[in-house]
Amino acid sequence: MIYFNGHIHHQTANSCFVVNLTEKFDPNLSYFILGIHPWHIEDHDLNLLTSLIKKYKDHQNFAGIGEIGIDRSIKSPLLKQIEYFTSQVKLAKEIGIQCLTIHSVRAHSDIMNILKKENYTGSLLIHDYRSNIETYDQYQKNWNTYLSFGKSLINSTKSEKLFPKINKNKIILETDDDKDLCISKVYNKATQLLSMNNNRLNMITTQNFQDFLHR
Repeated sequence: MIYFNGHIHHQTANSCFVVNLTEKFDPNLSYFILGIHPWHIEDHDLNLLTSLIKKYKDHQNFAGIGEIGIDRSIKSPLLKQIEYFTSQVKLAKEIGIQCLTIHSVRAHSDIMNILKKENYTGSLLIHDYRSNIETYDQYQKNWNTYLSFGKSLINSTKSEKLFPKINKNKIILETDDDKDLCISKVYNKATQLLSMNNNRLNMITTQNFQDFLHR
């Protein structure tokens, strides 16, 4: 079975690829997102991102701006991370993009405050979600929010307990940047937690991604 991978850093078919802005990619091979990751704000500039988004915004596989956000665990200055995240939210509003893929480490309050301040009203996909049901409820109260799970389902008891509590129509599965993690392993774990067969879950996550894209 070919499983849908909702967030991956090396391009494969039937996935959503996180593009490195300075490298070539095939827009026809898979869904893709464009954005400046908080880890890489020193490596990319907003002008390049803006030009790429304007070039690809009408492509059938363009899946929004991402992976963007705030990470309080890294050395990159917090104020600069906030500046870049805010600028990309503003860019989404200016161009009319309704899908954001979010990276958040100990920064959900920061993320939500900025989204509210900028009056963002589109969908969110919180990648590698590791928080709690209460935080998710806060997101869902204000935005159409999807949660993506990957390695944490396999190695985190907290994620194992949280996962079955999430509406199945809001979940997506991923491998992120781990080239050694097979997406089938994530699906196998997820189906155990949900008491559901792999084919059914693959259909659900695939449809969930389409709904995230408003398609």
